[in-house]
Amino acid sequence: MILWVPLPPPLMMEKKYVLTFIDDFSHFTVVYCISSKSEVFGCFEAMVTSQFNVKISRFRCDNGREYTSNEMVQYFKERGIRFEYAIRYTQCQDGVAERYNRTLSERARCMMLSWKLPKYLWSEAIYASVYVINRSPTLALQDKVPAEVWSGERQNLKKLRVFGCVAYLRLPKELIGGKFESRSVKCHMLGYCPNGYRLWSVEDKRVIFGHDVVFQENKFTHDELSILDIVQNEPVKNESPNTTKLEVISKIETAVESDKSDRIVRRSYRVSKPPD
Repeated sequence: MILWVPLPPPLMMEKKYVLTFIDDFSHFTVVYCISSKSEVFGCFEAMVTSQFNVKISRFRCDNGREYTSNEMVQYFKERGIRFEYAIRYTQCQDGVAERYNRTLSERARCMMLSWKLPKYLWSEAIYASVYVINRSPTLALQDKVPAEVWSGERQNLKKLRVFGCVAYLRLPKELIGGKFESRSVKCHMLGYCPNGYRLWSVEDKRVIFGHDVVFQENKFTHDELSILDIVQNEPVKNESPNTTKLEVISKIETAVESDKSDRIVRRSYRVSKPPD
């Protein structure tokens, strides 16, 4: 199903739509970030033939024009695939896809907001969310995850990392200029690839792939504001212009300590009476 993402990406990532294919039995999902709806048929054919080599019996979707093209209709007729359209304004007939797209967008949005990543990396957040969802428990399956049911192999979850965390990629000796040059490059974890991870290079402003990576999953991409930063950026009310930052910090700490003491001392002596 097509999910439209109303974000203005830069020229380096001209993606506008999220295309999801969901297996109704295993709930395994394949996702593509595309630039135009004309790419739907190419993604569908690649997903069926090249990647998984499976036989589809039924294909359910909404009434989007990208699914009613001559190429799609002819493809389904030749292979005997049953084509099911959902009636307009009845999202319940395509409830699995509708609910999945909502879950996918909510997860990707939360992941990006938590780490304050630039919005043009939304496609990386989508890919990472799908990877995690395919390896997460679901009520539709018992004691298994969608990726395990789809592939028939037990999944190794040791590869999972915190999205957006700081990651240091070890550089091969061929890329190191001298003996005193840095042996690693600072990146941010964006997702997964078959043999490693997808990383965002802060210096080069591009996505790179790496295998020998050290993650700092408790370190945010943005530095937490200290009290000095807050005092410097935000005006303090009822303070004279000659007040120093240390005096303001001392007053803040005193107020916090007094508030804690008030919370401990204050007690209620009211006698509770049950209602009539």
